[in-house]
Amino acid sequence: MISMRLGKIAPALISTIWLLFSCALVGAQSLTSVTPAIVNASNVAVFTINGTGLLAYDTFSIQKNGGSALPLQIVTQTATAVDCAINLAPQTVGMYRVSATGPSMTPLELQNAFEVTRPNELAISRPTLGTWEFPFSTSSQFMNTQFILLQEDIGRAGGIFALKLFAQPGASNPSGSITVRMKHTSLDQYPSNELDASGWTIVFAGPAPGILAGDVLLIELVEIFPYNGSDNLAISILNDNSTNALGSWWQTFESGTNRVVAGRSNVASPPSANWSGTTPTARYLRSEVPRLTLEFMYAAPVAAFSAAGTEVVQNVPLSFSDLSVFEPAAGIVRSWDFDEDGIEDSSVASPSFSWSVPGTYTVELIASSGYGQDAETKINHVTVTAASGVDWTLVEME
Repeated sequence: MISMRLGKIAPALISTIWLLFSCALVGAQSLTSVTPAIVNASNVAVFTINGTGLLAYDTFSIQKNGGSALPLQIVTQTATAVDCAINLAPQTVGMYRVSATGPSMTPLELQNAFEVTRPNELAISRPTLGTWEFPFSTSSQFMNTQFILLQEDIGRAGGIFALKLFAQPGASNPSGSITVRMKHTSLDQYPSNELDASGWTIVFAGPAPGILAGDVLLIELVEIFPYNGSDNLAISILNDNSTNALGSWWQTFESGTNRVVAGRSNVASPPSANWSGTTPTARYLRSEVPRLTLEFMYAAPVAAFSAAGTEVVQNVPLSFSDLSVFEPAAGIVRSWDFDEDGIEDSSVASPSFSWSVPGTYTVELIASSGYGQDAETKINHVTVTAASGVDWTLVEME
């Protein structure tokens, strides 16, 4: 009898012994911190996950509340530190948690491990491959240069307040007047060499500035352009009444696609801002995108909220507070969903909500402005319990 019982429990016993033996070899497992704690999501971010017993884990990921898990590329790995890399440019700003999984290992998670922020200065550049005479040239007095920057090149929303263009070393100062226009676009390349005159927002119009140290032409916009962070960005630079001998003017890099259209003329009629289609006659379709820097003043909001508690009785209101960060404060739009039905329940900063059905509920706040949006989702955040009732019976006394 005893041997039969031992025979039945042997597999489970062996499995338990092996698990204990594995853990003994690995030691204690934990995630303790991420360095650096603040990561600028310009493109590829490299950071270190610190902890203990990390060699036994083969998958590391990060996740923002309400977002999907993003796998990390492991660069180096030891028992106490894992160097990881990920392209954070498409991700929203805010706090992220880190998770680790591995075969036969207890999953690990570290909440609020690091924060993703956006840099105020964003260089759109790759190794410089060539030069081009646009947007300033000796060949013509009137020029219109239009080009597309891809969303993945920019990787963030925000208010653009300045441009830096990079001239060839020793280039002459532009002359005449400059007009800069911007707009959102769904195009990732131009289908032909035709110019577009519709839908632009003029963000600068004035005399051409001079070249600064470092071969930089700084154009401070008179109107902040609210780039939404999800579309591609089209930029148009007009140079009218130019007289200087400039030659090949700006530094470029090869994009591999037709992302630049330019036109030139010595005739001021129609104005260069009105050129469209096949006007003027001299037009060019190119793939050399200008090397430039975008300067951001405002960023997309960072959604955050708190609740007065996480447990409440049905039909009893629970109050919430919006802790989101907005730049600027104007134009704030809030959307609360308290009962997981995908329908907005409130749009105020400090709402209250009551649930009629007991259960556990996920709460989400979407914070939006003209510079993008962000969501804070707290899964199973509020537990609603049934109200206790007392039955009263009236007894007539004789």
